[in-house]
Amino acid sequence: MTRFKRLLYLINLFRTHESLTMDDLVRHCRVSKRTVYRDLLDLTRLSIPIKNDNGYRLDGNVELPTLNFTEEEQELIGLSLKSSPLRRAECFREPLQSIEMKILSVLPESRKASLNRYMELDEPGERRLNTGENKLIREFLNALQLKRPIRLAVRGEQSKLEGLYPRSMTVAEKGWTLTFTHKDSGRNLDLPLDEIVGLDIVAEDEEIGLPA
Repeated sequence: MTRFKRLLYLINLFRTHESLTMDDLVRHCRVSKRTVYRDLLDLTRLSIPIKNDNGYRLDGNVELPTLNFTEEEQELIGLSLKSSPLRRAECFREPLQSIEMKILSVLPESRKASLNRYMELDEPGERRLNTGENKLIREFLNALQLKRPIRLAVRGEQSKLEGLYPRSMTVAEKGWTLTFTHKDSGRNLDLPLDEIVGLDIVAEDEEIGLPA
């Protein structure tokens, strides 16, 4: 990281943290304490108000562009959005495109159609989630946001699994895993997406007396 990039990085660190210790600054910037002290002195010379009061913090507002990405950062953000395995799911592709457009719309003097212009993405013929898998993901996220219990139909199980709450989703190229928490025991259950054949959100009038 060049000195200029590091100074900008320090300002953004202070803008997103109420207070930072010297050890925090050394860890974030990956430089020596001596270099951090010199950078802080440079910031004060540039009229950036830094105060040390049980930790370093900004002592006032600093006006910077809303998004001050470097060219390299902009490229990486665009490439990350395009290469995300989330794009395999129909319910995520449009939001990912929308995120890119929102970032572009507020970049200073940006008139580009895409965030990444130099780094190429080799897109293999990856398998898209089918209609059933897309529906499962939508219902899972809906139940997660509503904090509602669900009823699961799993391949190889004769009866549906009940008394479960959605907890998290792990996304990987080789497969997606949904994690559920048992209502009474609190234990987690990890299930690959391709083993789930049905997921229903339990209505409020059904929730009382759910089995574990």
